[in-house]
Amino acid sequence: MTPHRVALYWAPERDDPLHALGSRWLGRDAQSGEALDQPVLSGLDIAEITADARGYALHATLKPPFRIATDYSAVCADATALAARTSPFALPSLSPMPAWPRWTRIARRRPRSRSRAAAPIG
Repeated sequence: MTPHRVALYWAPERDDPLHALGSRWLGRDAQSGEALDQPVLSGLDIAEITADARGYALHATLKPPFRIATDYSAVCADATALAARTSPFALPSLSPMPAWPRWTRIARRRPRSRSRAAAPIG
């Protein structure tokens, strides 16, 4: 028997302005499949940059893919229970910030060892 892999994602509702913004940025509405015009940014090929992400739509990964030790219905029940007991909350305003200094700090860190439970799936 091949173990099932699952992941948990969040995506904005279809009527959320973030869905429209993400769809426009990626050039595709994942709900309808409609191709959309992407913004034009001088010197950047947005279609090329977003080509891989276009198939996945705008989302946040809550739990990356993992093998399950139980059956799929148990994972669905657990995810549903978690969602039911998690209260909605408002995010503060988001604004872009320079990423380069942070990337430099991350690249200089020594990698941490992973536990077996967090080993990548091959």
